[in-house]
Amino acid sequence: MINEKIVSDAELNTDSILRFDEKVELFFRHQLKSFNLLSQNYGKLENVEEKIFSFDKYDLKIQFNPERVGSSTAEVDEKTISNRKCFLCPENLYPDQKALKFGEYLFLCNPFPIFKRHFTIPAVQHMPQQFKSNIDGLLDISRALGEKHVLFYNGPGCGASAPDHFHFQAGDKSSLPLFNMLDRMINSAELKMTIKETNIISITNYAAPFIYFESQERAGLKETIKYVFNSLSQLFNTIDEPGMNVLAFYEKDNWKIVLFPRIKHRPSHYFDEENKVVFSPASVDLSGLCILPRKRDFDSISKETLREMIYEVAIDEKKMKNLFKRMQSSKALL
Repeated sequence: MINEKIVSDAELNTDSILRFDEKVELFFRHQLKSFNLLSQNYGKLENVEEKIFSFDKYDLKIQFNPERVGSSTAEVDEKTISNRKCFLCPENLYPDQKALKFGEYLFLCNPFPIFKRHFTIPAVQHMPQQFKSNIDGLLDISRALGEKHVLFYNGPGCGASAPDHFHFQAGDKSSLPLFNMLDRMINSAELKMTIKETNIISITNYAAPFIYFESQERAGLKETIKYVFNSLSQLFNTIDEPGMNVLAFYEKDNWKIVLFPRIKHRPSHYFDEENKVVFSPASVDLSGLCILPRKRDFDSISKETLREMIYEVAIDEKKMKNLFKRMQSSKALL
């Protein structure tokens, strides 16, 4: 079944000498012509409403996108997942949906887009959403996509609507407000260190504190990411994967990675029957593009409520500083 779904070079009217990011663009155009649901929803994307909330040191953008209601309200408990077909397995894709193969992953055009180019990238094999065993994939794919795209990972209970099947997503980096402010945040950050030729910076002057990594050296970067992963597991005293969202891109011969530690899946406003706001933060939302699938939420939400909902699910500044101090004191063990 999988071979039937993989698009060929002949279908793309191309050959193997193209860079992968160029092939991805041809694949997107191919699917836009042949995948009806995709073309319909990209047409609707042209009419989404957006507005910006400005804070002292950063901006947050909200987007009214009703087609994302399925993702925002997805039930991810074991019973629900066991009773539905996995929509990322090749045999369960839409009839006219194709895939572009990249190593052990498949590129799919997301039929419920947030960006002008939005891809879901599941593993070929059905396996759980586990970050640590897919760090190589993060580095390989982000490098292949180039600087115009950002690759992102939503952990189980942190926005992944299919935690039973490992997947990344990718989209236009320019669409995310965080990346327009990132250099300024890095320059003003106080907590910085270097491990294994990897710069690590703690950013706390943002709605959701995060850890930033930058390196040219792949082996050291991979080892450092695992070290931070293990430090988060210790901080939250969990044997499972710690809550997190991760974004990565490759620019000027450097991998640049943002990791948001998480403490909750959804904020309390989501469960408030009288004042419910359907907002389920994941990587894109924490990066400043906040998706609201209901018009009444888009029209009524205040900047204060939006910031409160993001901060509620993220690690707080105190825990972030404690984490960083712990890593500074034990980095010699690496």
